[in-house]
Amino acid sequence: MNNTVQLKKLQTLLNKFSAEADAIRIEISEKQKAYNQKVKEVNILKDQINKYKHSGEPIVSEHALLRYMERVLGIDLDEYRKKILSDNVLKQVNTLGGNGTFANDGFQVVMKDNVVVTIK
Repeated sequence: MNNTVQLKKLQTLLNKFSAEADAIRIEISEKQKAYNQKVKEVNILKDQINKYKHSGEPIVSEHALLRYMERVLGIDLDEYRKKILSDNVLKQVNTLGGNGTFANDGFQVVMKDNVVVTIK
């Protein structure tokens, strides 16, 4: 009788583990499909970027544009940083954390991991 009970427990475990393995296999298959789709999308974007880079037409980077504004036009970028991270925004960030959209004076500051990523 003892062997029968033990065999039944082992068969139950086998069925459970087999079902879990099947579920994982299906999940892996779905993730592989999603991964393959993302790789295709990345490659399409890389191709589009390369077309712009190799179009023969000069472009101005955002970094160069900022340096021009700062050095040639004499715009004080720190002044604008302070306006973006106003006392009001800093209070909101201290209260709510560094992720989210925070109201400012006529615009919104969008932050992720304590970094301003855009302005709305």
